[in-house]
Amino acid sequence: ENRLKRENSPRGLLAHWVEILSEESVPAPNLWIIDDDVRWVARPGQVFETVYRDCEADYVQINWEATRDNKISLLKGAVARFMDSFGLVCDNEDMYDLQELGLEPMAFRVKDHIKLLVRKDNEMQDYMEEDNETDNETEDDTEIEFEYESDDLSGGSDGSDQEGE
Repeated sequence: ENRLKRENSPRGLLAHWVEILSEESVPAPNLWIIDDDVRWVARPGQVFETVYRDCEADYVQINWEATRDNKISLLKGAVARFMDSFGLVCDNEDMYDLQELGLEPMAFRVKDHIKLLVRKDNEMQDYMEEDNETDNETEDDTEIEFEYESDDLSGGSDGSDQEGE
C-alpha cells in the first residue's frame, strides 16, 4: 500500500479520498481546488462564466493545462504540476482489466474528478501556443474544498468544450 494514502496530512487525506472514489461506482462528491494566485490563459474565443464568488473576486473553472507559472508564462502553474505528480500516484489507467472479457477497460484519472477554480482577474491577456511540458519549481497558495453533489463527474464546463478540439 502507498505511504501517501496513509499519511496524516491534507495530501494524504486527498490521496485516500481519491482511492475510495476510484473504487466506487456511485456518483461521488466533486472536489474543487481553488487557487487564488495562479495565472491562466484562455484560447481565442473562449468565454468563462463565473462559477464561484467570494468577497474579493469572481472565480471560473478552467482546464488544468490553462494554468501558467506566476513568473514564467510558458510553464504550467504549480497547482497543475502538483496534480500531474499526484496523478502519477493515484491515476489507474487500467483499473479493471476487462479486456480479457471483451469489454472496455475502465480508467480512473484524478483530473477527471478534481476540478480547478481560479480568479477570473488572474487571466493573462496575451495567448500564444506554448509548450506545456516544461517544469519549474514555485509555490503558490491552494485550498481544497469538498462539494458533495450528485451531478455528472465527467461533465461540467472546464473550458475544454469551448476550445473546438
